[in-house]
Amino acid sequence: MIKKLNSVELICKKAKDASYKLAISSNKERNIALKLIANQLLKSINKITTANKKDYIAAKKNKIPLPLLDRLLLNEERIKTMARDVINISKLEDPIGKELIKKLRPNGLKITKVSVPLGVIAVIFESRPNVACDVACLCIKSGNAVILKGGKEAKHTNEIIIDIIKNTLKKTSLNTNIVSSLKDYSRTSVNQLLKMDKYIDVLVPRGGKELIKTVRKNSNIPVFSHLDGICHTYIDKFANKNMAIN
Repeated sequence: MIKKLNSVELICKKAKDASYKLAISSNKERNIALKLIANQLLKSINKITTANKKDYIAAKKNKIPLPLLDRLLLNEERIKTMARDVINISKLEDPIGKELIKKLRPNGLKITKVSVPLGVIAVIFESRPNVACDVACLCIKSGNAVILKGGKEAKHTNEIIIDIIKNTLKKTSLNTNIVSSLKDYSRTSVNQLLKMDKYIDVLVPRGGKELIKTVRKNSNIPVFSHLDGICHTYIDKFANKNMAIN
């Protein structure tokens, strides 16, 4: 009897299968894909801003704090910055296949440590929809497949950005499943994702303290995380103090 995979597991399996070929792709192939993605983002400004408007209006109705509203907003200038960032990623040195350490053992055995992709990275993030683009493109550059789960307040924007990236990948030699969206924004699907150690190599929670604690507590997948940092804010003597505090 063949076990039928649920939707979350199917997404993870497809990402895992796609990751093997991506890991041996050339830097040139990956850079071509990144440049095409940057170009397509610029062509899709209206599409992205229309989706973002839906999220922004809903967030305003739900009385989301102003700083979070600002993080959510994607206007023409911010989308152009996103596209520039993708081009900058394409210009980075190839991170795959670099010799990190070379040793000669007393018995004559030569040992070399070489950088390789991690495999499949799942990233759970909040608020900023530009993160979907940044993370996807950094993963493509480094030869890693990625599964993205953004905050529900940016659902429409996240999904349109991921669709643009996936549709652009169809024009390249790379598999479209190297970038995936979890699609389902429910807590149930996130809990399922946290148990997918068969397919996911690293989990990255990018957000607040509670998100990071939850991921670390409930997942048996290795986690890249941070918790508390020491932050200082200095207010210039000529600044409006109340405005700065707000």
